[in-house]
Amino acid sequence: MGLFKRSLFIATGKLFQAITTFTYTIILSHILSKFYYGIYQQALLTSRIIVAIMIFGIPTAVFYFLPRFNDKEKNNFISTIMSIMSLLSVGAIVLTYVASLNSRVLYGNVIIKEYLLLYGIFIGGRIFSSILDPFLISRRKEKLVMLYYLFFNTIEIVFIIIYYWLSLSFISIFIFFAIVGILQVLVTFLILTFVYHFKFTKPNFHIGGKILSYSHPIALNNILGILSSNMDKIIISGFLGATYYAIYINGSYQIPLISIFISSVVAVIAPDITAFHFKEEHTQLVSVIRKSIDKTSLLVLPLFIFFLMVSKEFILALYSNKFYASIAIFRITLFILPFRLTNYGNILNLLGKTKTVLFISLFELVLNGALSLTLLRFMGIYGPAISFLITTIIQIFILIYYITKTVDTNITELFPIKNMGNYFLISVLASLPLFLLKNRFTGIRLLILETTVFAVLFMILYFGRRYFFERER
Repeated sequence: MGLFKRSLFIATGKLFQAITTFTYTIILSHILSKFYYGIYQQALLTSRIIVAIMIFGIPTAVFYFLPRFNDKEKNNFISTIMSIMSLLSVGAIVLTYVASLNSRVLYGNVIIKEYLLLYGIFIGGRIFSSILDPFLISRRKEKLVMLYYLFFNTIEIVFIIIYYWLSLSFISIFIFFAIVGILQVLVTFLILTFVYHFKFTKPNFHIGGKILSYSHPIALNNILGILSSNMDKIIISGFLGATYYAIYINGSYQIPLISIFISSVVAVIAPDITAFHFKEEHTQLVSVIRKSIDKTSLLVLPLFIFFLMVSKEFILALYSNKFYASIAIFRITLFILPFRLTNYGNILNLLGKTKTVLFISLFELVLNGALSLTLLRFMGIYGPAISFLITTIIQIFILIYYITKTVDTNITELFPIKNMGNYFLISVLASLPLFLLKNRFTGIRLLILETTVFAVLFMILYFGRRYFFERER
């Protein structure tokens, strides 16, 4: 099975997950007040931060260590991993409880407390189930990964529809997620038992020590990375409260398809990166990364141009005029897209440079925190968004430098610059007719027409270029 097809299975499952989250966001933004919608988004922010902290780099450790154990040793390895994740899941629930006790300081309100106590169970389940992807991908079971996501997110979609129709209470959302968290733990255990045919044994402390020794720099990096990437949101939530946070979070919305596709591609090439690096086959390693960036560029660059053109219609169609102030924030954060063509930090981790990534993340965290607080004072709600854009770009360039240095290559070898330039040019040409549509249509009708016209023109120009280029060759 090829790289694209394997990536597509994972991306399909995670895309459905993103659509589910997106559906919740749209429905709740329309039926809830800004304050209660802000509380829901603050719970999601808590989940992102605690998961990043308590996951402790274990999924990456699975990719790294699993090929190094024979069939007999894998039984102990899997059992040890599950024991570690169980402890981390319990720790996440406790950490969520601690956050709820400090809700006035962290969230600007105390009402969120009872909701966080329930949501902590879901967070614990999400942490335990995070090991499923690397174990299944290592066995080339990407289709099973997709089915797992489709199963759980179908349940979530059904619930949010029932919630809307029956006008259930706000707390019922968090009760539902607590149940889902428990189910995720049970299903993850059953799937791994079926795929690996293992019997749960006592954890092997020697193996556990090796795992934690490898993963703790990744864990620290993840903590710094999630704090830095969410520093703008943390500051808005803590200083301005739930209502302003609701406005900001809708504006800082990241297009889910992009991040999902990129993470799926990197997950698929992860075993190849570690294998080629272990054998010191740098030419093949660079080729794998270059091909993956080429695939993601074909998606990221057109979407960047498209959403830049339709940002106003997009935000208002999704969230209504109630969130008009979110448009400017959306446009600011959108400029990060052309720089996020892959997960550079994860690639550097796979190359064994976990401490380097850690120090880079620490630098970005300090810079982002200081710049966000400074710009918040002078620019208000827009300041943290600008800080996030600047510091993210700086971090990416530093990571690229160390990747090229580690594999003894340069940027022109690592990036398919000619293809990227063609994708960008085609995207710009496909977007030009959208100016004409803006003069004649408005609202959701305009957005639908813009999407259709852009997609059709891009496909015509892209395949037309390929046809003439290949014919000349």
